[in-house]
Amino acid sequence: MIFNVQEYKWWKNNFPIVEIKKAKAILHEFKTVELVDYGLAINPYVGCQHRCLYCYATYEWAKDFYDKIYVKDNADRILKVELPLHGTSTPIMIGTSTDSYQPVELKFKITRRIVEVLQKYQVTYYIFTKSTAVLRDLDLHARYKDKCFIIWSLTTIDEEIKRKIEPFAASANKIFEAMKIMRKNGILCGINIDPIMPCLNDDKEMLSELLLKAKEADCSFVSSGILRLREDIWQRIKKFFEAEGKKDIIRIYEKIYFEEPRKIGYYYFAKEEYCQEITDFIVEKCKKLGLHYGFPFLSSSEIKLNSQKSLLEYIDGQACTCTYIH
Repeated sequence: MIFNVQEYKWWKNNFPIVEIKKAKAILHEFKTVELVDYGLAINPYVGCQHRCLYCYATYEWAKDFYDKIYVKDNADRILKVELPLHGTSTPIMIGTSTDSYQPVELKFKITRRIVEVLQKYQVTYYIFTKSTAVLRDLDLHARYKDKCFIIWSLTTIDEEIKRKIEPFAASANKIFEAMKIMRKNGILCGINIDPIMPCLNDDKEMLSELLLKAKEADCSFVSSGILRLREDIWQRIKKFFEAEGKKDIIRIYEKIYFEEPRKIGYYYFAKEEYCQEITDFIVEKCKKLGLHYGFPFLSSSEIKLNSQKSLLEYIDGQACTCTYIH
């Protein structure tokens, strides 16, 4: 896709304001939009520097999500109090709503301190990120490789599109290089191709190349999800396409999402046949490449694939409607 020179920015400040925040709680129960319970989540920060166009965490009550980062600098101390109350057998997801390794982490080290506490209590954890800053803590994760998992959200290998829709996230090449290093140290790593957006990153040739690069990087697992639209997210995406002179794409979105609307809560889902076609394609390509498709559950040192190979629908509320039973 060729983009116009005109720019539409959905954030205000070139550099976000950073504020220290004392968290009252750090562990939260996490449910999908379908109210399926996925366990416990920790978000070391509020707000995110990656400024992704499609971000699901930009709710009405978080209008400054792109422009202000709140640092929960007491997170590790709160976690030590809360863990005994929740128990330590449930895996914990770190960074479900905001990137746990965004640039401010390099200074404040909140995620590192959280991970050190989780390791002390022998808790299994998942790290979700779009950054390569996770390499700073290679030593930390490598010593705990049987009970941790690193998941990169990777939407596309087309850097022109990537810079447009997630302007401050790491490049695909850098992510794959980071993955290679992690894998050489025995750490399980995966990619989540999510969200897949019509007319932006759903090209099958590009998806095939992305999966091939994942295979070359010794990727452990692949998952995916189709974009779903909340009203405020749709307005942001719509303005983006208008600024790019892509009104024809707006009409395609209206057809896929709103012609025969499928809605759960505040979210509109893409037409089922679209979801099925894209997801079937990815699953089949993974099979051909010998890549595991689906989300791994970690239990002690044993790695098990979920019997229901559902998509990573919990990341920032992202979801696809397709579920694969094996």
